[in-house]
Amino acid sequence: MLTYTPAAKTIALALCAAGPAFAEPIGMLSRPYNSADQSKVQAFGGALPLPQPIDGGGGGGGGYDPRVNPTRGVNPFDRVTMSLLMYDIDLNFVPVNAGGEVSTLRGNAFTDGGANRNGTGRVRFQWDEVVISSTRTVIRAFISSTNNQPLVPASAVVPRAGGGTSPALYWTWHFGSIDPVNYMSNITRVTLRRASMSQSTDGGINYFTTTTTTSNIATANDWRPGVDNGSFMNTVGDGTNFVLLQYEVEYIPNAGTIALLGGGLASLTSRRRRR
Repeated sequence: MLTYTPAAKTIALALCAAGPAFAEPIGMLSRPYNSADQSKVQAFGGALPLPQPIDGGGGGGGGYDPRVNPTRGVNPFDRVTMSLLMYDIDLNFVPVNAGGEVSTLRGNAFTDGGANRNGTGRVRFQWDEVVISSTRTVIRAFISSTNNQPLVPASAVVPRAGGGTSPALYWTWHFGSIDPVNYMSNITRVTLRRASMSQSTDGGINYFTTTTTTSNIATANDWRPGVDNGSFMNTVGDGTNFVLLQYEVEYIPNAGTIALLGGGLASLTSRRRRR
C-alpha cells in the first residue's frame, strides 16, 4: 500500500470533486466480446458486423482478417497487466483484486485476477483488439466479478498505513501500467482517437453510463506503448460489477509496409480485370 504526495493528493481530489466527464455512449457491447461470435455489436460510431476470425477463435486472434486490415496492429500474443484499485480520502489505495497487477493474455478468455476484496467472488480480466474497418481498430478490455457482486460497494474500506481502515471513496483501473500494449514491428505511429469507460450492473448485458477518458491519456497522439493509468471515479457504491474499457486507435505503418500493401492491391485489381 502506498500514499500519494500532498501535491498529488490536491490534484486528484480536485478532479474527483468535479466528477467524471459523462458523455453519450460511444461504444457499447451487448455482451462480452468473443472472437467466434459473428453477431452485430455496438462499436464506435454504430453497429457493425465483426470480421470472420481466421484463428478458429483461439487466444490472441482478435478476429483479424488480413483482407480487412493487413496492418493488424497489436502483437497477436501480447500480454498486458491489468488491475482495479480503490482509494480513500487520503489517497491510500489497495487493489480490489487480490492479485494486484495481473498479466493478461489478449484473446477471448478471461484471466483470474484474484479474490474480490469487497465480496465473495473473484475479479477477472480480458482484453483483445477488434478490427472494425480498414481505418478503425478498437482495443477492448473487460473487468468483471465472477458472481455479479459489485466491484466497489458502499461498504468497501481501504487499509491505512498506520493501521485500521477508512471508507473507499474513489476507484480507478490500470491497463498496461507495468506491461503495456506492444505493437507489430511495422507500426511507426499509433494515434489514440478516443478512449472510454462504460459501467454495467448486470454483468455487461447493459451499460448505464459511459465516460470519455481520452483527455486523461497524455500520450494519445502517439500511443506507443499503450498505457492507461485510469481516471479517478467518485461513484463508489453504484453497483458496478462489469467495466468495459475501449480505445479506438489508428495505425500508421512504415513506408515499406504501405508499398507492399499497395502492390498487393494493384495485383488483386489486375487479376480481377483479367477475369
